[in-house]
Amino acid sequence: MDLKSNILKRERGPNWEHEEKVIFFHCFQKVANVLEDSKKDFNTNSKKNIAWLSLMNNCNAHSNVKKREIRNLKKFWETEKAKSRKAFTSERYSRMKTGGGCEDKINDSINPDVEELIRKPHIVEWSNFHDSDSVVIDNPPFHNKLTIQQLLNQQ
Repeated sequence: MDLKSNILKRERGPNWEHEEKVIFFHCFQKVANVLEDSKKDFNTNSKKNIAWLSLMNNCNAHSNVKKREIRNLKKFWETEKAKSRKAFTSERYSRMKTGGGCEDKINDSINPDVEELIRKPHIVEWSNFHDSDSVVIDNPPFHNKLTIQQLLNQQ
């Protein structure tokens, strides 16, 4: 008898609709600080289990959502988080490899809801007058050019 034939494959669940994703992210925001905590001790894990249960109840309470279990919600969240991190890494890699040339456009879709929830760093560009691939700022900051004499006259 083959060992693989005795193992049952898990049944595929229904696909996530866009509206379901929006509802999930909205419900996740309420418990994100607990679920995204990096601690792994007993108390934190018990709080995380309670938070996942609360998230499941909140999501399933909506009429437009297919009823899902905690393991489905966890898997969906891990997948969305991995997609967002992959897109961020691809974008950062693309920016670094240009070497002064044109920047490649990345087709990976970065979900802003996921970005906000995982609190990942954003790419910040600084203008560099000596480098050809710097970013031009549309609205330069206002510099107050008061002379010392004008300052003395104001007092």
